Amino acid sequence: MSSNFAFRIFFALCISFLFALDIHKRHHAHPNREELEDNQLMYAPYLSGILLPLCLSLTLVLLIATNGLKQASEDMLSMWFGDFMQIGIYYMVLLPILPFMRKHISARACAVLWIIPNYLYITQRDLMELSMPRFIIHAPETLVRIAFYIWITGFIGIFAWKIFSHLKFRHEILKDSAPVTNSFILDIWNQEIESANIKKPKFRLVFSPHASTPVSIGLFKRSIRVILPERDYAADELSLIFRHELVHISREDACTKFFLTFCTAMLWFHPIMWITMRKCSDDLELSCDETVLLECDDATRRQYAELILNTAGVERGFTTCLSASAKSLRYRLQNIVKPKKKHSGALVVGLLFFLLILTTGHISLAYSSHTGAELIYQQRESNLYQLNHIAVSDDPYHTIQKCTNEEALHQYLWNLTMEELTGDYTYSDSERQLTLIFDTPDGVFSTILYDKAIKIVLFNRSSAGGAYYYLPDGTDWEYIDSLIMSYPALNIQVHISGNSYSRGIGASLWDLNLIQNGKTTQLYKITHPEETPSGMIGYEADEAILDFSHSLVSDFAVKVESWNRESSYTIFGSSFHEEMILPLADYPAHYTIYAKFHGPDESIYEAEYRFDFGDLDNTTQLEY
Repeated sequence: MSSNFAFRIFFALCISFLFALDIHKRHHAHPNREELEDNQLMYAPYLSGILLPLCLSLTLVLLIATNGLKQASEDMLSMWFGDFMQIGIYYMVLLPILPFMRKHISARACAVLWIIPNYLYITQRDLMELSMPRFIIHAPETLVRIAFYIWITGFIGIFAWKIFSHLKFRHEILKDSAPVTNSFILDIWNQEIESANIKKPKFRLVFSPHASTPVSIGLFKRSIRVILPERDYAADELSLIFRHELVHISREDACTKFFLTFCTAMLWFHPIMWITMRKCSDDLELSCDETVLLECDDATRRQYAELILNTAGVERGFTTCLSASAKSLRYRLQNIVKPKKKHSGALVVGLLFFLLILTTGHISLAYSSHTGAELIYQQRESNLYQLNHIAVSDDPYHTIQKCTNEEALHQYLWNLTMEELTGDYTYSDSERQLTLIFDTPDGVFSTILYDKAIKIVLFNRSSAGGAYYYLPDGTDWEYIDSLIMSYPALNIQVHISGNSYSRGIGASLWDLNLIQNGKTTQLYKITHPEETPSGMIGYEADEAILDFSHSLVSDFAVKVESWNRESSYTIFGSSFHEEMILPLADYPAHYTIYAKFHGPDESIYEAEYRFDFGDLDNTTQLEY
């Protein structure tokens, strides 16, 4: 399990617990204005409905401004595909179980279930990235691009139409409207605002000759209007109407409708989303009814039911209204007059949020197939790319790596099949990782091979982090191993004041010779003998543990010289007690290790390693 996925589990558990705790408290603790803080709403929103649309929209604007429209469309496809899949799957699961939920958990919890996918934006964070998708859908690039342009056309068209319909309805219903000036109505209005603990409300109460039912319209506090039709209401009816609309406004139910509209526009081709938008509206009204009638007696409930029966009207756009649609009227009245005892739904909400966050990003789309010739070599001759460094992951020895056949390595990279994946992944669960650094006409160039991916980085480019590509055939590690040689290396570990310090000195060889078929070839040699390739100076210790990367041919020797090299002695590995424990001198000293190692093809390596250790001049700094 990657550290990012572990963090995602921990984060999802924490937020799920907080959501569940909040819903549990609200269900079992009825509103009491005297216990509220000054700025605490009586009917606070559970979740904001604007976060995901706002996050995606702002990101798109930034991408267009930074990378241009064409690249932004590519980035948008990569970023949004996972959210599309997750939102569609979530509502496909929710709709069939909704009737069961309505019977057993509170209407307020049912309303929260619709808005949970709004928090998918948090999975876009780096710390929430997965190592790899579990399922990859492969599609031709041409098909993906055609589908993308069809989708974006539908999304823009439908979302624009929904916005236009909302603004048109708003204009129609507010045309010829006038502020309410009747002191009788305003007194009741102000009483309900005070009971809801709303300080300095920015929304307004108006009459409209075009309204047939009490309705609230608007997304933003300054633009919200609570509209009354031009008819007479009794005082207790007005109290219930205002309480109903203030619950909607306080909980930001119009934003929830906006979110569902946004999701429906995103998945306009999915029939289930159009059903989802209607069902969500029903649950928002059921939830509002439940909240308004908390601790109300049977007489008030019957009066509220009669008020709904006598109120006919329509809601369009991002509006909330008292009247009920014909399909939901019977069920709504039944819950008002004869409410059943239900569970809070806290566990259900917490569980669904946890599962949603945990399962996001496991499906990805692979498209736009390329070859290494295109992306790595830019269709140029491979001899323009000079390999200057090879590194493997999790190498405590800092082993020296050398390619034995660069032409074959270039050919392998040239023929690699590489696909673009939607979403961002770390590939940190890869069992192996190999870094190849080249000198190219464009500057220093790096490729990092993972089990199923490759990362390409041009260090002279401004885009930090490089680009990842999926390898459908995976990395042929067996073939790579046949082209790259790992030379013997040494790791030294010492324990100082309870802390463990390790130093791999494979890259700081004093000398390395290859003995093969009776012939000795010098591979590496330090040009300045007096230089210290590696060292641990500044602390006292009695012993060091030696760990060789390759198997030894025979016993090894350690030459220990005083700091001024005036005296020395030699000890052999066979004299060590256990675990290759090297006893250290009780004074600063130079150490040289002479050893022979087994290599491939019956070859033998003869190596010398140098390091220094000791408390020199009371130095308090550990140097490498």
